[in-house]
Amino acid sequence: MHLIGECVIKLTLQTDYALRVLLHAAASPDARLAIADVAAKHRISRNHLMKIVNQLASMGLLTTVRGRGGGFSLARDPASITLGEVVRQVEPTLQPADCGNCVLYRGCGLTPILGDAMDAFLSVLDNKSLADAMAESAVDFVRLEPELSFAKFEQDGSTEVETGTSGSDNRSE
Repeated sequence: MHLIGECVIKLTLQTDYALRVLLHAAASPDARLAIADVAAKHRISRNHLMKIVNQLASMGLLTTVRGRGGGFSLARDPASITLGEVVRQVEPTLQPADCGNCVLYRGCGLTPILGDAMDAFLSVLDNKSLADAMAESAVDFVRLEPELSFAKFEQDGSTEVETGTSGSDNRSE
């Protein structure tokens, strides 16, 4: 979630994770990335990440190799992948409000305004590529450390997860 002034723009976790995976792949252009490693580094379940990687592969953004030594890598030059393309294909709905269930729908003056706002939002994303996002990024994806507690949870499937002691990630979920 990003705050812009007092306006909150929120994409689904699916889109968030898809963008993270693409950034990670763009940061390692000559590597084949393992789903388990990327999942641990980004604190995403392997099963969920596998679905996202498959979706991105079906969109032609990632190439995948199955089996031992398999993994995924970026299928296209990062400069040719726009953020708008990714968001449009991954985000299930791009409606700023649930106008379809509103009693004011037919006569509401907000509908065209919110539509214009969404068009402006997507226009910005259409003019930014994955390469642009990488240029702005201060994250070293190659050296990104996996969250120890999450990696342990993923490994043994336990429901008791001990908190890591790194202290570098103080987000609450």
